[in-house]
Amino acid sequence: MNHKIDKPWVAFGIFKSSMGKIVEDNSSVNSNVHILYIEGQIYPPEIWDIRYIIRFDTPKELAGYISGYTDDYTYDGAMQYLRDNFPGDFKKG
Repeated sequence: MNHKIDKPWVAFGIFKSSMGKIVEDNSSVNSNVHILYIEGQIYPPEIWDIRYIIRFDTPKELAGYISGYTDDYTYDGAMQYLRDNFPGDFKKG
């Protein structure tokens, strides 16, 4: 069953400083989501409780949050990280 996930881009973790994408949303049933770090990763998505995520509609919104929240990324650096790790979401066409 394919369905669109609302606000699939997330900052997550204890400090909400990691970036990823939700691939399965069970938040209405058991308060968790399944998150990929990298498109096509060989290990299963991680399961995170929704208390430890912040959701965004677009990669740009996520990059804006991360660049303002942590010194680890500039906006451009966060966008490059997302382009490198989720290339399918940035293909033109």
